[in-house]
Amino acid sequence: MILFRPAGVVETAAAMEREAGNSMPEKARRRDLYTLAGFVFGLVLLLIVMEQVTQKSMLLLVSMVCCIVPAGWMILRNQKKAVKEEISLYKSKILAQKMEICLFLSAGLFGNAVSHTPVKQLLERSMHWSAQQSIGILFSFIILFVTFMAFLGVHQIIVIPLILTSLNFAELPDITVVSVAFMCIFTWMLSSSISPLNAMNIIISQCVQKNGLTVAFRWNGAYFISVTGMAFLYVYVLNWL
Repeated sequence: MILFRPAGVVETAAAMEREAGNSMPEKARRRDLYTLAGFVFGLVLLLIVMEQVTQKSMLLLVSMVCCIVPAGWMILRNQKKAVKEEISLYKSKILAQKMEICLFLSAGLFGNAVSHTPVKQLLERSMHWSAQQSIGILFSFIILFVTFMAFLGVHQIIVIPLILTSLNFAELPDITVVSVAFMCIFTWMLSSSISPLNAMNIIISQCVQKNGLTVAFRWNGAYFISVTGMAFLYVYVLNWL
């Protein structure tokens, strides 16, 4: 929204005349952007309210909204043809992305299988020891473990559930669930950004014609050095609150 916001004041006379001639399209564009922003924030607010009222999983609520909103839009605006075209386009995209879908389904299956092996027991002991020392050591362990696995090509969708299920919060009264949730979210983002094997970094390196190591370490790494320090401070604040 910020990148494609309406243009600012143009200094040249020719540009100002051109802007005056296109004042109506510019106003319409500005109105559409405001409407889009209100719609996005409205959806987020709707999901938060639904979660508090129904106490259902956010994944379930998002799926429900993804079905209800297009259906309501189709009924209120009588746009059956447009919805049919979108459904057809969606089906073609699903078929084109079947490899990604199989990846995430198999990742969940693999993570469930690993949870019943000695690896899970070793991880539980390591996590429990780290949590008993301090929340900073626990955060450091999560960052190092998830990042190391990402460098080996193991996706975060496998590693993060193992970490969450390895902590027994009843035995760790000094560690809050919210702080651990933030640790996992931040570590997922960090490991994805600095791993050269991550699909995102591979795509970016191809687009900008740069080596994957340059994108992962020189660009993203420099940014996350400072952000990680802020994340440690934020974890302590969350755990204190």
